Amino acid sequence: MRINRTSKRTIDILELISKNKKGLTLKEITRIMDIPQTSAFDILQTLLSMNLIAEKNETYKKYILGIKAYEIGMAYTYNNDIIQISIPYLEELGEKLGKTSFLGILDKDQVAYIYKYEPSNAVVTTAKIGSRNDIYSTSLGKVLLAYLEEEQQLELINTMQFTQKTKRTIDSKIKLLKEIEIIKEKGYGIDNRELEEYIFCIGAPVFDNKNKIIAAVSVTGLYKEDLEIEKEASFVIETAKNISVKMGNKNISL
Repeated sequence: MRINRTSKRTIDILELISKNKKGLTLKEITRIMDIPQTSAFDILQTLLSMNLIAEKNETYKKYILGIKAYEIGMAYTYNNDIIQISIPYLEELGEKLGKTSFLGILDKDQVAYIYKYEPSNAVVTTAKIGSRNDIYSTSLGKVLLAYLEEEQQLELINTMQFTQKTKRTIDSKIKLLKEIEIIKEKGYGIDNRELEEYIFCIGAPVFDNKNKIIAAVSVTGLYKEDLEIEKEASFVIETAKNISVKMGNKNISL
């Protein structure tokens, strides 16, 4: 399929701006994307006219996401069945444990966060709706990977470039495969300070009516020596099971 270069650049610029809350200047955008300034300027003017982006600072002209981009994102949330089904369960889970809860899906070779619930007094995390992280360094990603068909699973693993986020990050295919075995035995996966120092996450799989994994849920909080992992995992698994049943899965007993 032939991809229109201007259209791709437009999407790439939008995605780049979405990842920089403080905004980016024209010069920064052209440098990061390695594209001509005139091309970037024309695209930015079009996006501005459609309210997909806005100018944060008139002096330095930093570009941020506009109201129209927000509206499109909210429309995706409202029109996505699994998000709507998951919201009450993720809120209940977050409130019960006093931790931030997430819903994530696979997006090519990364995990994408499609919903986040943050109860009051929860630890603030860097992940937000729409952000992505490497599969091997997150509980969501490892769970999603563990329950894929073996062929697809190995295809993803064989293309991974293991980058150390912390000293505990998985750094090899062998270690990842061993962890996948543990996940399938226990029914949940963990991120033991592998993406961020001091942050511990527990994730569990969500299945559709054909018993295929379609998403994963997780909770995130500070690591503690006396953390009751099995107890918290049971709540995460229960949440994932409830969502699976609502998605039409008949192979799960509650």
